[in-house]
Amino acid sequence: MHKRIMKFSVVKTPHTGVALFNVILKAIQEWNIEDKIFAITLDNASNNNAMVKLSRKNLLEKHLLYGTGKLLHQRCAAHVINLICTAGFEVIDPVVQKIRESVKYIHGSQSRMQKFEEIIQQLGISYGKRPKIDTSTRWNSTYLMLDTCYELKRAFESLSQQDLEYPYAPTVEEWEKARLMRELLRTFFDATNVVSGSLYPTANLHFDEIWEVKMALENRAIGENFDLTVTIEYMRRKFNRYWKLTWLQISFPVIFYPRFKFGYIEFRLRKAFGNNADSKIATVKKLLKDLFKEYSQLTVGSEEATQQVADVQLITSTSGRYADWDIHMSLNATSTSELPSELDTYLAKPTIPRSGHFDVLAWWRSNSLEYPILSRMARDILVVPASSVASESAFSIGKRVISDDRSQLAPETVEALVCRQDWIRASSKIFIYSICNYDALSLHENIL
Repeated sequence: MHKRIMKFSVVKTPHTGVALFNVILKAIQEWNIEDKIFAITLDNASNNNAMVKLSRKNLLEKHLLYGTGKLLHQRCAAHVINLICTAGFEVIDPVVQKIRESVKYIHGSQSRMQKFEEIIQQLGISYGKRPKIDTSTRWNSTYLMLDTCYELKRAFESLSQQDLEYPYAPTVEEWEKARLMRELLRTFFDATNVVSGSLYPTANLHFDEIWEVKMALENRAIGENFDLTVTIEYMRRKFNRYWKLTWLQISFPVIFYPRFKFGYIEFRLRKAFGNNADSKIATVKKLLKDLFKEYSQLTVGSEEATQQVADVQLITSTSGRYADWDIHMSLNATSTSELPSELDTYLAKPTIPRSGHFDVLAWWRSNSLEYPILSRMARDILVVPASSVASESAFSIGKRVISDDRSQLAPETVEALVCRQDWIRASSKIFIYSICNYDALSLHENIL
């Protein structure tokens, strides 16, 4: 897998869908990659939705999209999780606010920090982390703050007894709310970490992580805690809106994960949709067959090979000792359309056991001779990023490029610096990897 920043552009206001579409279209035309786009992963903003609709229409008119573009729009999983968790924090904000103020109080002076550290030592708490003030716009930082503070709950309780000036101590009931919320959010946090990766495929992992989030929301028992019941119900409604929009896009890559294939998706969809599952499964099957047909037409020699097989099977003789047998075979011969295809063969084979590390791209590369069409499909489908976190990291780089001393840099210069820095770093990683492999090979030869 490779990751490169290809465009870092100024977009003039207003940032409408049309404005974004014009920038994207110009970029892909400059790079001559209009025929190489399979999917676009974006945050769930209305202007992004409008931009994708325009992009889909433009590419379909030029016959440059597979599957009528049904898989073009990929909604960022990390952004969706962020929206759901932020909604949850809004409901239990009083508890979060007390814990946030407690952390601010400790960090308010050196003496308070020393006092808090002494209390931790006195209580014999071996937890190594210390609470940090969260960033209100990043729910995961709020989760980490809750997680750390709950581990140090006894220290905060002791601080409230020893320091009469400390007014933010949460009550027993509020600590319980924090505990329940922390347990729920751990699933969201783990899922975000998985889908935000850039050095491994995330498309085939997307469904499972979202499924875990779905199960966490559906199965969470809060008992008589009214506030958290309302919180989870609110989060559940947010999630269901996302699920209805994306179940097809996140289900599809799992078919190309040899550990699960189509059977796993069918199993999950029956659980998710109940009596309505048959129509959903039929939708996935139809899209799979349509895509396979499109890729088959692009595979050099596939049609010729199929025709040769058909010609051999239809050879018959009306005379000789085997004439009756030839006629019998021709009448009962399997038509070309019924011959097992790559797709049928792949789906019919047993799944690979789920044990140890598994490199899905390496598997398809090593099996590309057996599945030339499917391996090409897998290459395009599996590398679609589940989130836009990796691309948004470019804006973190921007802070180092556009400092106070460089605030007058032209947009073209900023783009050149950001892109060049990203490409050099990526090339360095590949170079270091190659050197390591070369050194290992040289060592092996010396031993021999």
